[in-house]
Amino acid sequence: MHDALIAQLATQIDTLLHQYQTLQAEHQQLKQQAALLREERQALIEKNTLAYTRIETMIARLKLWDTTGVMKGDTKHGEAPNHE
Repeated sequence: MHDALIAQLATQIDTLLHQYQTLQAEHQQLKQQAALLREERQALIEKNTLAYTRIETMIARLKLWDTTGVMKGDTKHGEAPNHE
């Protein structure tokens, strides 16, 4: 009876050890995946910031052109376009 109990406990310990090793490997994989996702997130934030800055610059230029008459058909600072 005693030997059977020891064998059962040894089997349970082996099972738990295998589960621990599996979970440890999965945890390591998840940590690596999280690190990659953080890097990807940072790259996307930088791209978003760059796009936002470009759009703001374009809007500022359009507003400037609108106030100087370029958008209204004039060519340079209020001069009439030359249609020769």
